[in-house]
Amino acid sequence: MPSIFFLSSTDPRVRIPKVLECGHSFCVGCLNHIFDSLKYSYVGNGEVFHQLNCPTCKKTMAVTNGISSISNNLQLIETMLISDNRIVKCRECEIDGNEMTIKICVDCTKQKHNFDMADMDAEKAGSVVVEEFAVCSTCILCNHKDHIWIEFYPIKLFSQHCQNLLSVAKFKADFEENVSAVKSILAESPRLIITTEKKLEELVDLMKRSRSSLHQSNAMNAYRSEMKELIGSLAKLRTCMNAFNENCAKNLDIIKDQNEAIEATCTDEFESISEMIEKKKSADLLTPTNIMNRFVKNFAEILRLSAYSVVDTVKTVKNGKKQ
Repeated sequence: MPSIFFLSSTDPRVRIPKVLECGHSFCVGCLNHIFDSLKYSYVGNGEVFHQLNCPTCKKTMAVTNGISSISNNLQLIETMLISDNRIVKCRECEIDGNEMTIKICVDCTKQKHNFDMADMDAEKAGSVVVEEFAVCSTCILCNHKDHIWIEFYPIKLFSQHCQNLLSVAKFKADFEENVSAVKSILAESPRLIITTEKKLEELVDLMKRSRSSLHQSNAMNAYRSEMKELIGSLAKLRTCMNAFNENCAKNLDIIKDQNEAIEATCTDEFESISEMIEKKKSADLLTPTNIMNRFVKNFAEILRLSAYSVVDTVKTVKNGKKQ
């Protein structure tokens, strides 16, 4: 069973449950605290390994590559994902239900909404509101007999992903535009600095060759003013660039942690919506209702053929008696 901490914590970087060799699970946050107090020794080719004692059963396990080498508890992650699911309203009975239990009737979606789920691609998914097709399990069983239906949740994920990609494309375009502008500015700045520096050196040379006290004073004042402004601008630029680099490094660490947390819930398996529908059609051929209907139909056909056989037999017997 998942601990209260796993289900209540909102920080994805510490929620990842890791399972030890003994079977007990602990979050990354707790394991980080444990690892901070562990002693380590060097073995083999300088490889570092830790002796980790399970806080629950005290069983020891060797950890050679830090917490990342400890397996994720996939079953516990699934439980946590279920607890994160949202509530969706059924469009027929208007009763709220967990989105993991909601269905979409392919036949009715095509008839009532003029939308073919089999043709749902990235462009359509980015604009359609799949909640409009939501049907609860009870309504599916009562009102959609012999209809083809699919799970709502994977369709919702696909639609959400496509909508996110539209936002990603806009952000990426803005990002690349700003990067291009910054590159142009950074490429121009050294040239301007070098040119300014040369002009200031010329001013110093003029001061040295000048025979006028007034001109020397004017040249020095001009030099002092330009250098102060240039030094001030460079200092501001240095401060801004240092802050930018520090902010980027900080954001990289955050993104790395978030990627690790999200990757724990990802799967390499991908099934298109058309494949889901075809698989559902094949599965529906073996449902108890279809099997029973097929049995009744076949049994009726057997009775019909048997009836014809009996009639033919009676006719044969009658004809034999007449002869």
